[in-house]
Amino acid sequence: MALPGPCAAILGLSPNPAPNRGPTLSGMRRGFGLQVVAVALLVIACTAGPSERPSAPATVSSAVSPGPTVAVSSTPAPTASASSAAEPLSTVHTTALGQLTGNWLFYGVQIPRPERNRIEIQIVAVPVGGGAAKTVVAFDAAIPTQGIFDNTPYLRRQFSPDGKRMVFSIDGQLVVIDLVTGQAKRLYLDLFEHRWNLAQGLYPSWSKDGSQIAFIFAEAINFAGRIGVMPAAGGSPRELAGEISAGRSLEWSPDGSRILFIRPGGDASFMAIMDVASGQVHVLPELAGSSSPWRARSPELAIAIQYCSEGYVGPGKQARIVTIDVLTDSVRTLVDVADPCAVGLGGLRWNPAVPDELLYIAAGVNNLETHVLNIATGKDTRLPISAYEATWTWDGSAVAYLAKSPGSSFGSAVRVWKRDGSGETELRRASGAEAFFSIASVSY
Repeated sequence: MALPGPCAAILGLSPNPAPNRGPTLSGMRRGFGLQVVAVALLVIACTAGPSERPSAPATVSSAVSPGPTVAVSSTPAPTASASSAAEPLSTVHTTALGQLTGNWLFYGVQIPRPERNRIEIQIVAVPVGGGAAKTVVAFDAAIPTQGIFDNTPYLRRQFSPDGKRMVFSIDGQLVVIDLVTGQAKRLYLDLFEHRWNLAQGLYPSWSKDGSQIAFIFAEAINFAGRIGVMPAAGGSPRELAGEISAGRSLEWSPDGSRILFIRPGGDASFMAIMDVASGQVHVLPELAGSSSPWRARSPELAIAIQYCSEGYVGPGKQARIVTIDVLTDSVRTLVDVADPCAVGLGGLRWNPAVPDELLYIAAGVNNLETHVLNIATGKDTRLPISAYEATWTWDGSAVAYLAKSPGSSFGSAVRVWKRDGSGETELRRASGAEAFFSIASVSY
């Protein structure tokens, strides 16, 4: 079932808008439960980076800056096993960035291919302070007509903790890119039992301790999936028990011991936490939604919950932002929208410099509002920008975001807005058929 008219505006926040996906989750076998999950997942903004080390604000310059010089990485990539040794990947093209320093933005670009069922995916890096943009990874991808697929990489969760490697799902296989050297390495999934030969590895998420990569695996004909975990250096994947809702909501705990995911149910789905070592699952006392990064302090999580549907039993229409204390299961509602079918909530990001500040996006029918909410005082400030996706820079002094042109489904410009009110800078604008779909801020 399609979303009611006003709710279609929520799709503006999706990293995987409907024109480039297979059947929507609302038409899947889980009925209402997965329809809600689809809405919640679509409003999540693919932002924020892997490192919260503060750095000095970059000085904006309109001049083109030279690329970084090549040097040995201070954090060498782990040695690959024989099963995941580097090999030429003809469909993947990379540019070595050398030793990176300072503050950078990474964003995704989608470009149509001449073939009707193919697109090109590019990951581009640009200094926050302005300068030359570099396409660091490019690969072709299919546009399937059914099943689930990963055509708009979810950048925030795909960086290694040091920001120097990324993991992608390319044609259903996991591939690690070393940004310093440009080396591409396939992490094989065919070490599962024989039934895995038909499986895809989708929506990878790098653990915050750097040791593991979690992903969703699903057969192409199915819409639900299961959780797989494998060593970041390569090796045998491990299947974790329990079916999960198909989507990209795999969030690692800061210590790399647990994974937050969406557990499908009957009339509604709930957020759940799985212990990676034991496989034990703890269901949280809150409905499924798009989550903030999992932080080390309480409350650990913020969740944007979106239910907007007619004709189903279930929890009823609602659009809320809540915080959850993982240890006590205590829930606190921060934002409660009066008309949940008119406003979509998502893009939750903690300020790395001000712990009580939460960035979020409220998508209306004709507008995109960007807010900063202080969870301690309850003060909710609307920023003078209209962001399709947004994140903090890593000293908390600015918001980096994708702006969207009216009527478009993707972003059309990369901008940085200074928190002190001194203005904003547009770093790049889409040209031709380019469409921007994800943004991450990384500090080296």
